[in-house]
Amino acid sequence: MAATATPAAVPCGYRLTDLPSDVLVLILEYLPLLDLSKARLVCLRLQQLVDASSSNHLWANTPLDGLWVSLEHQAIVQRAADCGNVEALIKLAVAYLYSEGVSDGPGKGTADAVNGIKATDYLCQAERLLWYSQPFSWVLIRPPWASN
Repeated sequence: MAATATPAAVPCGYRLTDLPSDVLVLILEYLPLLDLSKARLVCLRLQQLVDASSSNHLWANTPLDGLWVSLEHQAIVQRAADCGNVEALIKLAVAYLYSEGVSDGPGKGTADAVNGIKATDYLCQAERLLWYSQPFSWVLIRPPWASN
């Protein structure tokens, strides 16, 4: 039986980061939130593109794709919410409402009140961003990450 030769690696000469910034931003728009936060760790150029104030729309429009609020992911979900991501605002509201997956409040006994206020604030922000939609009612259920 004749041995098959493997093709030699052809040096590409182009890297993803050689693309113009506007093209890279268009590519980054397709990444879910967790991948977007990881993409910024690849190199300084991607970090600058993702972190640029003009890139807030990346954080505002990227889907969370099954990502729920947890202590590990709270900061990136918070950043998306701060940039106007409605899904992130709603997920943070539910997390604070049920005190699940978020850091504790300032002290014992006040955490529930503080979390309730934060939940209300996030839901109100989401409603303000959805001003153009039909009126709706909030129906809140126990989040899927809840242990009890």
